[in-house]
Amino acid sequence: MLFTVVAYIIALISVIISYWLDKKKTKVIIMNMLNTLKNLLPLVISVLLIVIPLVAFINSERIVKILSGLRGIWGVIIAGIVGSISYIPAVFAYPLSAQLLSIGTGYAQITMFISTVSIICFVGLPIEIKCIGKRVALKRNIMGFIQSLCISYIMSMILSYF
Repeated sequence: MLFTVVAYIIALISVIISYWLDKKKTKVIIMNMLNTLKNLLPLVISVLLIVIPLVAFINSERIVKILSGLRGIWGVIIAGIVGSISYIPAVFAYPLSAQLLSIGTGYAQITMFISTVSIICFVGLPIEIKCIGKRVALKRNIMGFIQSLCISYIMSMILSYF
């Protein structure tokens, strides 16, 4: 919360300084920002309409039930898919991962879940496609999944020694 407040204060101070330095450019930039927001708002609202029921359906108990005791490559892939469609902040994924670890889920699966929750968001893909293009958005998510697989493998190798 404090970080968010500080970020908003810094942004506001930056806009004030920009306005003080060049009023015309600042007004143009603010108008461009408002037009972009106006164009993205319907998409954001539609994504929220998808996210709200998804969050209600994919809660922590359901994630634990799906991922509990998973092992092997199929467990890693399932953990990656669940992490990719879960719309939860990474901060909440850590306690959930501790719970998964306590019931026997493997390090690779937990690492894959945390990594995909942090890197990939299929729910937000329409917004990403609108902002950066379909090709780049799909490449970013595919590369994120591959990166998560690599991280999962490396972490499982490291943590298996401890």
